[in-house]
Amino acid sequence: MRGLASLLLAGAVLASVLVSALLTSAPARADWEPEGAIRAGAIVEGGDPVEIGGHLAVELWHGFGAFTFGGLAGVGVLSTEAADRSQVFTPLALSLGVRLGPDPVGLHVLVRGGGWGGATNRGLQGGALLGGAAYLEIALERTLAIGIGVEVWQLFGNDDKLLFLPQLSLVWWGGPGEAEGPYGLDPEPFED
Repeated sequence: MRGLASLLLAGAVLASVLVSALLTSAPARADWEPEGAIRAGAIVEGGDPVEIGGHLAVELWHGFGAFTFGGLAGVGVLSTEAADRSQVFTPLALSLGVRLGPDPVGLHVLVRGGGWGGATNRGLQGGALLGGAAYLEIALERTLAIGIGVEVWQLFGNDDKLLFLPQLSLVWWGGPGEAEGPYGLDPEPFED
């Protein structure tokens, strides 16, 4: 299992490097504004003992109609009474998503794949990460929303874990030049 996790982690890192190279070598587009979210919340792993922690992550994506492609980077902390299972880890994952819904409320569903690295009382560890997420996004204005959602991550490595992450997000899209938000939001209700 360790060999598979290492292979998946190497593949995720290689994919991240390739996507970064493609995005930075592409001709600059003055009209492109990155879309994304700042996500924060709890981490819960059921089991014996229950592990509880928290995380903070930044996710950036590019929208293609109703679809999104992007990546997530963050930091998470898990704590338990068993000191050898407590850890700090940094997830790095690519994501594919679909945004659905009427305005001003929408749904963003994502699948993720990538890797994680971190420190435990047993030393540095790493592995693969697979997951999914669903967010209800409530527009605050034409380019800003609050997201309420949950993610489920499976961490592979020395100590496989299934994690549940209830969280809140601050979501943004488009720029001042955009005629509408991702759900076809009419800008007039949000103008002064």
